[in-house]
Amino acid sequence: MQMTSLYAPAFKHPVLRRLLPGIAVSGLGDGMSAVAIVWLALQLSHSALLVGAAVAAYSLPGVAGAIVLSRWMRGRGGAVPALANAVLRAAALGAASALALTGLLTPFWYVCLLGISSLLSAWGVAGRYTVIAEALPAAERVSGNAMFGVMDQTSLMVGPALAGVLTAAVGPAVVIAIDAATWAVLALSYAWVARAVPPVQAERSARATSGAWFDIRSHRMLLGLILLSFLFYLLYGPVEVALPVHIALDLHGSAALLGAFRAVFG
Repeated sequence: MQMTSLYAPAFKHPVLRRLLPGIAVSGLGDGMSAVAIVWLALQLSHSALLVGAAVAAYSLPGVAGAIVLSRWMRGRGGAVPALANAVLRAAALGAASALALTGLLTPFWYVCLLGISSLLSAWGVAGRYTVIAEALPAAERVSGNAMFGVMDQTSLMVGPALAGVLTAAVGPAVVIAIDAATWAVLALSYAWVARAVPPVQAERSARATSGAWFDIRSHRMLLGLILLSFLFYLLYGPVEVALPVHIALDLHGSAALLGAFRAVFG
């Protein structure tokens, strides 16, 4: 009963109820890509350097996008940045998959397309949680965040396990194509939300976030949390490269074994 009452506002709200299926499908696809992206890098070149470049390209450009595009993204509400990220992810990952399936993908273009796909990733995450702030009253935002968090954590378990089986059966390029399709589904969901959220709420959200950098600098606890998170991911990042390289090159294991490792870790 407590769990039902906790998540009830998110399930009952017309905007979030329309968005939740897209979030769930995309989260599953993103969990699958955690295995497929590194396995395709290993197929293109049995080198830890390419795996590292692929992992970095799938995340680091989002930092640049968050800084460079802040002026353009600010004031557009949550759905528009999230929609732009979903469209870009679907297009870039779809292109990488198509090139791989036709035998035309090179390591250089693979890293470039992964970098393009992640350029708006920070805005996609920020947009998702901004939609919650725009759609729900303050007292119900915890339930919305909790619902999205449950979906994210579930995808970390189910997605890699499914990707391990599919990658071993049909290859990583097909799995990446599936991930691209899930991003397209999410883009359609955000397109509907962008029309459904009243403009006055989006404007209020923009005013609330316009002083974000000032808030970060002025609150020592928030700044400390950001620095601690940076340190954690700085130390965790090598695992993303070392684990698939260890399984493929040292253990001579399969993608299914990598998927099992990632699922248990999730």
